[in-house]
Amino acid sequence: MSVSGLALPYCTVDYANAILGTSNGDWLGLNASQKEESLQWGRIYLDTTYSCLPWPVDEDGAYIEVVPDAVQTANAYAAGAYLEGLYFLVEDGSLRGRTRVEVRAGSVMSRVDYDAYLASFGWDDPTPLITAILGAIGCGPNKGFIQNIKLLRT
Repeated sequence: MSVSGLALPYCTVDYANAILGTSNGDWLGLNASQKEESLQWGRIYLDTTYSCLPWPVDEDGAYIEVVPDAVQTANAYAAGAYLEGLYFLVEDGSLRGRTRVEVRAGSVMSRVDYDAYLASFGWDDPTPLITAILGAIGCGPNKGFIQNIKLLRT
């Protein structure tokens, strides 16, 4: 089952099956809905880590342009990396290496998630294959970025 509220993956389960094949034992043991969820989490990793993403969509969430094979392939590998725990702490769903800072002022709260891997000078890329695949189309990692900023009314 896909995770409600998350954007659609960049590739289909069938596409990911062709990419991951028999190379990822964790992937082989999943049913279709679990694979879809892994692809969704893989997309979140891609969107928050690489400069060319997220891929543009219309108001209905459909892709405006055809998603390049490199992005689809990267999504498949990111789903496999998700299963291996390379960038997520699977137990609680939080991203590995993230630091959260929250500031409250009355009824408004600002929350900022920093990525220690990308903000540091000596970033240790947890997924170099994905970086190489996306680098071939001119899409590199965001260096020193803030993952997200949210203002929440409490």
